[in-house]
Amino acid sequence: MRRAFAYLLLAIAVMSGAAQAQDNDRGYIAGLLEDALGGEGRVVRIEGFSGALRSTARIERVTIADPAGVWLTIEDAELTWQRSALLRGAIEIESLRATRIVLPRLPNPVPGSAPTAAAPGFSLPELPVSVNVGDLGADRIEIGAPVLGEDVALQLRASAKLADGALDATLDARRLGGKAGQVALLLQFVQAGEALTLDLEVSEGVGGIAAQRLGLPGVPSVDLSAQGRGPLSDFSAIFDLRTDGAPRLEGAFRLSEPEEQPGARAFAADVTGDVTALFAPQYRAFFGPDVSLVAQGARDADGAIDLTEFVLAAQAVNLRGRAALNADAWPLRFDVTGSLGCEDGAPVLLPLAGPETTLQSAQFDLRHDGAASDIWEGRLQFEAFARDAQRIDSGSVTLDGTIAVAEGQASAIGADLALKVRGLDTGDADVNAALGSAVDGRARIDYTTGTPLRLSDVSLNGASYALAGDVAIDGLDSAFAAEFDVGLQSTNLTGFSGISGQTLSGAADVTLRGTADVGGAFDVDLAGRGTDLRVGIEAVDTLLSGQAEVALSARRDAVGLTLREARFMTDRARANAQGTLTDAVGDLRFDADLTNASDLAPQINGPVALRGALKRQGAQWSVDAQGEGPYSSRFSAAGEIAPTLSFAYEFDLPNLAALVPEFPGPVALEGTLRDEGGALLTKTAAQGPGGASAQVTGKVTPDLSLQINGAAPLGLANPFLQPRSILGGLAFDLTQVGTDLTGLSGQVRVTDAVFVAPEAGLRLESIRGSVDLARGRAQVAMQGAPERGGLVSVRGPVVLSGGNSADLNIALTGVRLEDPQLYRTLLDGQISVRGPLTGGAQIAGRIDVDESLITLASPSVGSFGAIPEIRHQGETRAIRATRQRAGLIRSDAATSGGSAAYPLDVTISAPARIFVRGRGLDAELGGALRLSGTTAAPISSGAINLIRGRFDILAKRFSLSRGEITLLGDFDPFLNFAAESRTDTGTASVILEGRASDPTVRFESSPSLPQEEVLAQLIFGRDLSSLSAFQALQLANAVATLAGRKGVSLLGRLREGFALDDIDVTTDDAGNANLRVGKYLTDNIYTDVTVGDGDDAGVALNIDLTPNVTVRGATTQGSGTSVGVFFEKDY
Repeated sequence: MRRAFAYLLLAIAVMSGAAQAQDNDRGYIAGLLEDALGGEGRVVRIEGFSGALRSTARIERVTIADPAGVWLTIEDAELTWQRSALLRGAIEIESLRATRIVLPRLPNPVPGSAPTAAAPGFSLPELPVSVNVGDLGADRIEIGAPVLGEDVALQLRASAKLADGALDATLDARRLGGKAGQVALLLQFVQAGEALTLDLEVSEGVGGIAAQRLGLPGVPSVDLSAQGRGPLSDFSAIFDLRTDGAPRLEGAFRLSEPEEQPGARAFAADVTGDVTALFAPQYRAFFGPDVSLVAQGARDADGAIDLTEFVLAAQAVNLRGRAALNADAWPLRFDVTGSLGCEDGAPVLLPLAGPETTLQSAQFDLRHDGAASDIWEGRLQFEAFARDAQRIDSGSVTLDGTIAVAEGQASAIGADLALKVRGLDTGDADVNAALGSAVDGRARIDYTTGTPLRLSDVSLNGASYALAGDVAIDGLDSAFAAEFDVGLQSTNLTGFSGISGQTLSGAADVTLRGTADVGGAFDVDLAGRGTDLRVGIEAVDTLLSGQAEVALSARRDAVGLTLREARFMTDRARANAQGTLTDAVGDLRFDADLTNASDLAPQINGPVALRGALKRQGAQWSVDAQGEGPYSSRFSAAGEIAPTLSFAYEFDLPNLAALVPEFPGPVALEGTLRDEGGALLTKTAAQGPGGASAQVTGKVTPDLSLQINGAAPLGLANPFLQPRSILGGLAFDLTQVGTDLTGLSGQVRVTDAVFVAPEAGLRLESIRGSVDLARGRAQVAMQGAPERGGLVSVRGPVVLSGGNSADLNIALTGVRLEDPQLYRTLLDGQISVRGPLTGGAQIAGRIDVDESLITLASPSVGSFGAIPEIRHQGETRAIRATRQRAGLIRSDAATSGGSAAYPLDVTISAPARIFVRGRGLDAELGGALRLSGTTAAPISSGAINLIRGRFDILAKRFSLSRGEITLLGDFDPFLNFAAESRTDTGTASVILEGRASDPTVRFESSPSLPQEEVLAQLIFGRDLSSLSAFQALQLANAVATLAGRKGVSLLGRLREGFALDDIDVTTDDAGNANLRVGKYLTDNIYTDVTVGDGDDAGVALNIDLTPNVTVRGATTQGSGTSVGVFFEKDY
């Protein structure tokens, strides 16, 4: 408001000066006014100016704005004045009125317009003319809430006269809008004699502006009056403040000029009252019902101040003292004492802003008498301080020093400071752990006029730390430059874990030396040493173990930053940097070494070295870095990093087998990373072992969106499939949007692949197909051909998340499976897999079995015995891996059955032509089986039963009476066969049962006989005791053949000893014994000779002309000579 009317008065002066202009030259005069009233940060606009040469001038609108907008508007202003008064150098205004004045806010301060530190004193402004305003008024003044806290409307009437060094002003302002409020002011001052008259009356009703701005409880009515009269050499004034009509404060103020000190000004103030109603109820215990302030003193003409008495008394505070300062504000003497607290010792709430602050008690005193001594001292003690969650049980500060004041010379002050805090609780457990509950500090403080402020021998000690050093501060009123040499020691960093957010431990010792100022310039040297440092991160802790050192030496000035050295070193790592940096250019070089990468990644061994440069050219920052890593790897990155990111990178590893032994071959990455419109884009190409390759392009941030395509040999998976293997090619063309699998789409293709599972005798060829990915699902379409014929196909969807729920259909068409040692079969069928593949998916369907053959191994008489378990000594890793792949090592984990179980509902239909042959057995079976339960515990129901069959033992044939095949969860079925025959002594049975890979044979009879007797009856029709030696030997060999016993028989040993290919002992119907031996004379000529008493004695010769045509000739004792040509074909 005061500024607005000042600008209005100035406008009047400018208007009078422009009276020489033509009355109708509105642009010229308005321009003069705008230029005169405007200035830095202030723009004035005048609209509708008229009547400059008449007795009445009008302005339609005046606005004043700063960079934030218009802050003052005056509308319909009218000026009535005496133009002839200008001839005698005066401005006499009969009336100056405005219809409306709007002040929505106060103007923003002009930068750099801070007031000077020195007080200019009081005097009236010197104007080139006298100003007399008879009637000054505004019908409506609107003041915005930012000014007074709420929107206010006023009506104003005023008058003012300023002439011949005298001021005479009156003001009457009344609030509009129904709320009571009035300000009445009479102010007169005569420069000659410095006579001042003041009469002020302020009155507001309940809820007024003053009560709201002061925050008075209940927002009461406010009445303030002040009156004073007299020359400033003998001026007296009184004031009275009331709320809701009750007296609150009253007092008197007096100015005088002591006779003994011409030019000095004495002052005295005496204020008393009950201010409890002016503060919130919780603060009333602090002030109490009786507050008094008494002050007396004088100010010399040269500016020296002597405060002879000062007393502030309230219920919880008592402060009294005296002091004297010379013209330079240096203390000549002081004696101040004070206390704070209630008589009953209860904590008192202090009237401070922010969180509630309480204090039980405090006492302080400051003393110095320069006339008697240069010694000064200060004491502060307090108990039970609390602010919000912060607590201090007790504390003290002591100051002991000297003050030397010399007129016209440098003055000096110094003191020894001691600080003691006990029971410290900051309200933050982490900070408490760092600082401890007890803190002690000391320092020496010295200051001499014209020299820096020095703090020497500074020390601050806690439970596990100590801070010590020296600091000198210069330019207290300007640059605030500091020179320092400080150090921090901690014997145990554990207490600092909380505030650092890491689990710290170890000891540290850091020193910092140098200079700095508030302008940002510095020149520092930092050195630190740590012992057994830990931060709670295993890899970093490994690097920091033992001794660690850090050093920094840098300077920053008006030119820029010079990094002389930045070094970090431990027993396992080292880093270093140096360079210069200005606003225009920069060159920072760095290098780092890691003794062994295993300190960060245990699976990687070898040193790491990094070197490079960070450069600046104007606003552009760029990096160029290279490095070498374990296993002869190399990496590099170069390009721009600011203001936009755009750099290229490369990585090369000569042999991936160093990291993944199963994947031998080189790896190479090459790509770019750049920022485009806030998006981080990448383009990367990768080459891997076996010709694998991939290209990745797209956006990394803020939303992931990548195109991924490439190819890889399927053989890369073989190390994880052993003893199974796969060969072929795989190609992929994928898109990933977002980080969720639902954003993965595209296709994976397999062409001409071959899969081999030797343990199952399975080989799939010509595997081809695709996996289409979209919306978190994979649509599988694959097929392959078994080695011996047929087709296997797999189709259906698989969900990529959760338990990988699937709906797969597996079709078998003419699939031939064979284990040369065990079975041969032809299969057709449909199998479905529905449900989560991670466990629980149901396997259901039907398999139709066509002609199949189960072969029982028939070891010859010369077969080898079982190989005993071999214990490998000094087995290498490679040899063990080979045996593992061959399935020769079975671990407990492999047989524990810990994998997921899958429900089964599979029907196996084999109505006929299931043949079982070998060891004298020749049988045909048929039937159906249903597999239920789970893959971990399958349940088989139904059976494959005997259709027809026989046992052949030593040219004797026995028809089967029972036969059955049962599946027990693998391709090795369980067999159960029996043949019965009548003998001279009753009935005899041959029973074969067990798994096809190792069945057992036993002989039973009725009545019961030993197995060898049963066999003798079956074969020779006589008891064992009546057999000849050769018949007994032949019988034993027959048992070995049926039972498949391992080991070498007697005849086998004879065959080996005489280097024969066959040897056998036979008998004819008459019981005559014959010995038959056989030998291959060449690859295609075989002969055997039979020697004995029977008709079978003779010589036989076989000549294989082709694989299917054989010529046979023989001569025997009973049959004579014979020759024949035979055509044979196996089927």
